[in-house]
Amino acid sequence: MNRFVVLGATIALLLGGVLAPSSSVAGSAEIPVGDMPVQVAVSPNGSRAYVTNFGSDSVSVIAVGSNQVVATVKVGALPQGVAVSPDGSRVYVGSFGSGALFSIDTETNRVVDVTDLRGAAVRGITVSADGAYVYVADSMRAWSGSSTREGPSRWRRFPSASFPGPW
Repeated sequence: MNRFVVLGATIALLLGGVLAPSSSVAGSAEIPVGDMPVQVAVSPNGSRAYVTNFGSDSVSVIAVGSNQVVATVKVGALPQGVAVSPDGSRVYVGSFGSGALFSIDTETNRVVDVTDLRGAAVRGITVSADGAYVYVADSMRAWSGSSTREGPSRWRRFPSASFPGPW
């Protein structure tokens, strides 16, 4: 069973028993989420946690105060990276399998924009402090872009360091 574990004020993922079972940690709760949870992001006010479920192509939205899943949002194949905008209005989810960035409206828990990143294997996402830019890293390059409620997204690639290796 895949579980999302809340340990007091700290949030962590339980994958294959890596963390102690919640029954042995005071103030913790187990919350069932989708298959293969891989990353988590918390809203700026701490009320919601967003867990990417790599194996079920979805994001679990958790109400932190009640430890309940309040929504499950379908996104592209193999979601991995996740970040919340500074104002808490958007959640950005990178789809490793679809090469796209999904923008979720946090009021409706619905996908409101999909940005095609031309096959990027999205691994990590962060949002600038002012919310004007979303940065996406994939295995071979990085992306910078902006996305607004009113209009389409504008994205550009920029060079990133490359690391030699057997991969």
